[in-house]
Amino acid sequence: MTHVGSRLAWSFATYVLLLAVVVTATVFLLRRQHDDGLVVNLSGRQRMLTQRMTHQLMTYAARADAGADAADARQRVRTTMRVFETTLDALASGGPAPIDLQLASFRDCPPASRTVARRLEVVRHLYASYRHAAQSILEGTPEARRAGIETITTLETELLGEMDTAVTLLQREAEAKVSELFVIQGVALLASLVLTLLLVRWVRSGVTAPLEKLREAAEEMSLGNLHKTVPVAGAAELRSLAESIERMRTSLRTLLEDRAPERERDSVAVEMSDW
Repeated sequence: MTHVGSRLAWSFATYVLLLAVVVTATVFLLRRQHDDGLVVNLSGRQRMLTQRMTHQLMTYAARADAGADAADARQRVRTTMRVFETTLDALASGGPAPIDLQLASFRDCPPASRTVARRLEVVRHLYASYRHAAQSILEGTPEARRAGIETITTLETELLGEMDTAVTLLQREAEAKVSELFVIQGVALLASLVLTLLLVRWVRSGVTAPLEKLREAAEEMSLGNLHKTVPVAGAAELRSLAESIERMRTSLRTLLEDRAPERERDSVAVEMSDW
């Protein structure tokens, strides 16, 4: 047997609990999405860096073959390669990734999922061959440079294709998280509707319906009908009120029944006085 206050408290507590669950799940998903934009952006930048490295290596090879000073070109290639390698490690295993191409600022990336990590491992394998060819261009003989140029030109297309696949996978994962958020919101809406119906039914059975029955009983008593028993049901306060009204009904009925003979004698006396 519960009290009205307890029913209302449970109702509010249930809604608060549902709200807390929804907020917690939403915050959890939003935190997971927090770095999605950064990861997709860095993955897309890897494509640009691949093309940039190839262009810089070809520029260096041309200047070196022409006998010109290419020290600055070599340094630019090494910087770009370092940015590419650091970013690739961060995307695959998590950790700081350079935000700019001068390695001046970094931002932590979360570890990749198993699917994306496998794809990045393919990229890493291709890049190992690409890096070996790049070293031949930067440090080797003219013949080694020409062979290296042919190798990086071939590998560039494969690297770009693998990075495109990785970017697509990352984008799908980000979209899946958004879909999960919509699912959570939809489930929360459905749960709130079901909970509302259950709570309305609970409150009606424990408060509204018993109050209506008490009103009907009081109406009957006001019309002089003291033979109908007052129903005792609902929350504790309403049951206590119904029991009090029932005792009052019983007392009134007993009082009227006890005074019935006296009223009959008075009625006979009045009639005889008219004779």
